[in-house]
Amino acid sequence: MIKKPIVMILALIFAASGTALGQTSAFTFQGKLTDTSLPANGPYDLVFRLFDSAEAGTQIGPDITIEDVNVSGGLFTVMLDFGQAAFSIGDPRFIQVSVRQGASTEAFTELTPRQEINSSPFAIKSRKADEADTAASAANADNAANAANAANAAQLGGIAADQYVVTTDPRMSDERPPAPGSSNYIRN
Repeated sequence: MIKKPIVMILALIFAASGTALGQTSAFTFQGKLTDTSLPANGPYDLVFRLFDSAEAGTQIGPDITIEDVNVSGGLFTVMLDFGQAAFSIGDPRFIQVSVRQGASTEAFTELTPRQEINSSPFAIKSRKADEADTAASAANADNAANAANAANAAQLGGIAADQYVVTTDPRMSDERPPAPGSSNYIRN
């Protein structure tokens, strides 16, 4: 009887942790593999390489080798993570897959063509995110929650910035005690 609440609690923890941890650079890669024109079945060793072009080009990041991937009816699914830096500038990326049967010690066979990676991994970082840290202006920041560093704000609530006085301004204090009967102070 106690198993049901524990399972529910664990399910809630796992559901909440997905939203709390945020996005990673790992992504799912699915493929279809044939062996002599028939859908492949059984364990296969796969090597994944990331490149900056469909042919030739420069390899980005390390080789990712995954051994004994279960292939069923020709289909397989793996998780790949070349790291956030591999996708940081938004340029096209292509995956090259090499394969061999799982128990084999033979060389890997390189599959062609390379597969282009589409938008999901690029969602990690906007192409313009680096520029936001050093932006000279913000054309539309009507809903900014914090403008601690907005030293050149032209208007604050419709009032020109030079019309505000900070509480540390010496004009805000007068150390002299007012003379009795003086109209230069407020009495309660």
